[in-house]
This record gives sequence, C-alpha cells and structure tokens, in this order.
Amino acid sequence: MKHPLALRPKQEPDKDYSREPLVYEQVRGALRFENDGTGTILIHVRMRVQDYARVQKAGQLVFNYNAANEKLEVRTVRVTKLDGHAIMTNEGAIQDLSSPVAQAAPMYTDLRQKHVIVTGLSPGDILEYEALTTTIKPMFAGQFWPSWDFVSDAISLDEQVELNVPWDREVKVNSPAGIQSEVREEAGRRIYHWSTSNTTHPKAMEIPRRIRSCTAPRRCTRAQAAAPFGLYVCELA
Repeated sequence: MKHPLALRPKQEPDKDYSREPLVYEQVRGALRFENDGTGTILIHVRMRVQDYARVQKAGQLVFNYNAANEKLEVRTVRVTKLDGHAIMTNEGAIQDLSSPVAQAAPMYTDLRQKHVIVTGLSPGDILEYEALTTTIKPMFAGQFWPSWDFVSDAISLDEQVELNVPWDREVKVNSPAGIQSEVREEAGRRIYHWSTSNTTHPKAMEIPRRIRSCTAPRRCTRAQAAAPFGLYVCELA
C-alpha cells in the first residue's frame, strides 16, 4: 500500500489563517481493499492548533472502530513546538473504551473507541497523528463499503484520499458534489484519487462531504444502516 504522504502536495496561494482556531495543513487517506472483503485504512493528519479552546478539544483524539471485525493501531501522535522541538505521545496515553453508542444501545457492544490524551499541546503547536484500521473479517464475506468524510468544519489546506481496489472488481463509488475523482490503473489495481481543500470560512453543513463506495449495494445499505457512524478522520472530543 502506498503511504498517503507519497501523494503529491497540493499548492495553495499564501493566505493568512492566523486568526483561525484550527487549520488542517495536510490530510492524507489511503484506503485499500481486497476481493475477500479485508482491507486497510491509513490516515495521516497534520494540523496547527492556534487557540486555547481548540487545545482543549484537540488535546483528546477519538478514533472509532468495530472490535468484531477490525483492528485499530494508533501509530504516531506528535506535537511540534514553535522552536521545532517534538514531543511524542506514548502508548500509556491511549485508552480503549466502549463507544457511547454501545453504552446507549447494547446491540452495538462491539463498537469501541481509542482515546488519546495528547502530550504537551499548546496554542501555536503543530499536531500530527497517524492511525491504521485493518478489516480482518468483513461483515459480509467478499464485500466492502468504505467511506470518507472530508474536513468541512475547519480550514483545510490540502486533503487527498486514495481508494485502491482490484481492477476487475465492480465497485460503486459516489463522490460528494464538487469533488470529482481521478481514476487510474496500476499493477492490476483501480485507484481513485480525490484532492480538495476548504479555504473559506467554514460553515455548518447539514450534509457531510462524503465519499461512499460499495461492492454490493443491497447488502451495503443494510450494513451501513446498522453502523451508527461512518469513517471520520478523527473526532475532536
């Protein structure tokens, strides 16, 4: 699987975002799935946190996963100070907890969250994290339906996502309005590539800017209806 940071950076004109509470400088997503329904989702995020209120929220990262068929690994959480000094968050700061949805609805007991208390975060710092979700057993054999929500509630300078699937596999892919994918063939794979940004003052959106993909529409509709949340880069508590 190609690392998401290998994607070509998107060039944006210089603008002043110093008054924004939070700026996503770079977001990368690499989604790769196989014919048997197994797959991986690798995310890497780099954000600049610019006020105390956002430090309180970004200081606790929350990652969702389904323990029945997924494994979640928080690979890296790093804070870079203004002087270039880096502070790593160690594994002891990661808690594996039951999802609030599972607490409210017992039928969702497999829904879990990993909470990460970020070490040393202050206004003006850069926060980076990387996490890998592995589907080890698909909900329906031979099927997959990954989704991705683009950043819509903050300034995002450069967000790029790739979906990598077998070339001969029929997959229905829906892109959000205004964000079209580029498709290429490479080594027996079909690769969808999206690139976008959100550089105007963000407004609340009733409908998320979401990529939806599915191999078996009827089954996937049922599975998505059973899942209380889709894939998000990360929740800020």
